[in-house]
Amino acid sequence: KKLLSISTVSLIGLSLAFSVSASIVKTGERYELAKSESVGENLYVGSSNINISGDVLGDLMAGGGNIMVTGENHQDVLLIGGSINVLGPVSEDLRLAGGNLVIGKNVGGDLTAAGGNIQLLSEAKVGGEMTAVGGIIIIDGTVAKDLVIMGGEVVINGKVLGNVRVKNVQKL
Repeated sequence: KKLLSISTVSLIGLSLAFSVSASIVKTGERYELAKSESVGENLYVGSSNINISGDVLGDLMAGGGNIMVTGENHQDVLLIGGSINVLGPVSEDLRLAGGNLVIGKNVGGDLTAAGGNIQLLSEAKVGGEMTAVGGIIIIDGTVAKDLVIMGGEVVINGKVLGNVRVKNVQKL
């Protein structure tokens, strides 16, 4: 419970770091940014189902049940949801909180993830540090700097070029 409270407070703090000056806000049952479209400002989305196939030039912040991101994100990304798949590149930092989290492309900065299941696919490279807190954490990709993990079950098949710090892991 304490970890959940700390995570919630951290996510609220992270969301305040995003600028709201030049932005687009979208809500509804479903939101889709088509592959042929792009957003030049920050994009904020609250929807049950979110599909971002186009490019986002500003920050992306979204919350929803199912989130799929296949487009390119040029700045920071913060996603909170049940099922989150980030299969497009993120130029800066990526922050995720949810039930099932999949990262399949490069992250230019740091990756912070809190979830039930977290997977960094083999095609993915994190350019900065990675911090993961979850039930099952699978690292098949590459982490260029330090990796900090706290979880129930952890599998590291990929490369970690920095230090690895493991805390409170039941199965490694």
